[in-house]
Amino acid sequence: MLKKVHSLALLLWCCSVANAQQSLSEVISQIDTIQNPVNKLRLITEGKRLLKDDESDSVKAEFFLRCGITYGISGKADSSMYFFEQALQFAGEPQHLLKSRAHNGIGNVSRQRGNNEVAFESFQNALKAVEGKADFMSQSFEGSIIANLASIYFSMGDNDKAEQYSLRGLEHAKSIKDTAQMEYSYVGLALIYNKTKEYEKALEYHQLASQLMERENSDPYLRDYNKINLARLFENQGKMVEALSLYDEMLLGTNPDVDIRTTSLKNAGQILFELGDFTKVIEYAQRLMLLADETETLPSAVDATQLLYQSYQATGDYKTSNEYLNLYVVLNDSLINEKSAKALVELEAKYESEKKAQEITELKLENQQSVNQRNIYLFVTLIVIVGAIFLGVLIRSKTKSNKLISKSLKDKELLLKEIHHRVKNNLQIISSLLSLQSRYIEDKGAKDAVNEGQNRVKSMALIHQKLYQNENLAGVDALDYIENLTSTLRSSYGVEAERVSVTYDIENLNIDVDTIIPIGLILNELISNSFKHAFPNDKEGNISIWLKRANNQLELKVCDNGVGSKKDISKSDSFGIRMIRSLAMKLEATVSFNFDNGTEASLLISSFKLA
Repeated sequence: MLKKVHSLALLLWCCSVANAQQSLSEVISQIDTIQNPVNKLRLITEGKRLLKDDESDSVKAEFFLRCGITYGISGKADSSMYFFEQALQFAGEPQHLLKSRAHNGIGNVSRQRGNNEVAFESFQNALKAVEGKADFMSQSFEGSIIANLASIYFSMGDNDKAEQYSLRGLEHAKSIKDTAQMEYSYVGLALIYNKTKEYEKALEYHQLASQLMERENSDPYLRDYNKINLARLFENQGKMVEALSLYDEMLLGTNPDVDIRTTSLKNAGQILFELGDFTKVIEYAQRLMLLADETETLPSAVDATQLLYQSYQATGDYKTSNEYLNLYVVLNDSLINEKSAKALVELEAKYESEKKAQEITELKLENQQSVNQRNIYLFVTLIVIVGAIFLGVLIRSKTKSNKLISKSLKDKELLLKEIHHRVKNNLQIISSLLSLQSRYIEDKGAKDAVNEGQNRVKSMALIHQKLYQNENLAGVDALDYIENLTSTLRSSYGVEAERVSVTYDIENLNIDVDTIIPIGLILNELISNSFKHAFPNDKEGNISIWLKRANNQLELKVCDNGVGSKKDISKSDSFGIRMIRSLAMKLEATVSFNFDNGTEASLLISSFKLA
């Protein structure tokens, strides 16, 4: 019955909106009075329908600003950035506060994305737009921007600067009697003192903020944000029950902000994990996963899968734990790649801009040369002098342009090396986490599976290590990589070189990263299999690894003279064999096994790329 009443009320509201034939300005006014993001988005859709080409630029700017804010609090970062930029494009000279709010919005979205450099620049632009203005709204917003600058310094680890800006913001708020901004300043100072472990000061400022927030028109987001910071303070003091109580209070509240909900679920889940309530952790992590899917926030999905695989492992459900562990590795890798891709796109855009600038400069110089040539017949002597001067300018200009391009290419190469370095470090962290987790696993099958997963991660990390250490960033030297991989696996399985020797017949090849990764994973499986099973009871033997080009194909062989196998492992349904088959399909390779004298695995790879 209640659902029917609610639906009828919503229908009547929609009809009244349609019948009233609102103007865009009226929609803008309504957006400012509504708190719920879903209802705000409905009004944004209505506003887009009403938006006409002949609408004044100032009204367009006001509407686009509301779009940016609404999409921002709904977790739609790309749409938010687009509309903030549109607002700046249409804003007129008198709309200094609107410009400041748009720059501030870009800063907030950039900060959420982890791009502190862009965020800092945007906040500075926002401050310039309102600094020194006489109206109260501008003065009040100036305080908000000062607080945002303090938060940037805080996130960069400069606590002294963060404290200076927060105190400056507090004095500014007091001077204009801006209670709302005083709340923000108190919350910011509490956060800083919590980080610097000055817990008494932190608690004092939390209490001051809470007292001011008792007023009716206090910002609900800031109230919950203050509670989150207070909960973190309790965590730092070891008061886990009090912290958990605050997180649960926020989750029961009506604040729709994505950051508040994801942070509360993540932090509450971590506390419950420490308290050993794994059933509750799984419940919170699954809620966090659903929220991450709804809002397309990859970092929250990574946090959720990490909590899930750790909790299922702690309850002894190793199968489910392993599934979430694999998902965690994939999502975490996607998060790394997403950040790396954005950095590469930005650098590529910079490089293209410099290249176009060089082309324009050269075109201008060519035009000037044509003019000079037309005058040669009249002023031979003068043109010789002018030509010499021009030639010198051209040489200097081209030299300067070439230096700029060379510098840009070096910057790009440096960035690529840094990306490979960071990917390697993150894979190493994952490997270390797997190693750490394996110590707490008593089931031998599960422990072996985790250790094998660790070796697979190591094989990929080694590739990225080779990429950032070498001059050629596109590929990896095959012999160097395979020798290092074998050495790592030998150490992992504790096989002495005196007992099992390894010989290599590797052609001098530099293999592209997209080819070497599946080859590395296949080698990891085959070499591991030889180390583990070919030489039982301290039997001595040899492993041979062969990689060469033949008839437009790569031929890969791994042979051992061990005990061999009584059954055809090529028909096995084990995870390792299934993975080899899957990777072979990617390489368009045929796989065969021979057990006449030990074990011989051969692959003929058709789809490969050399660097």
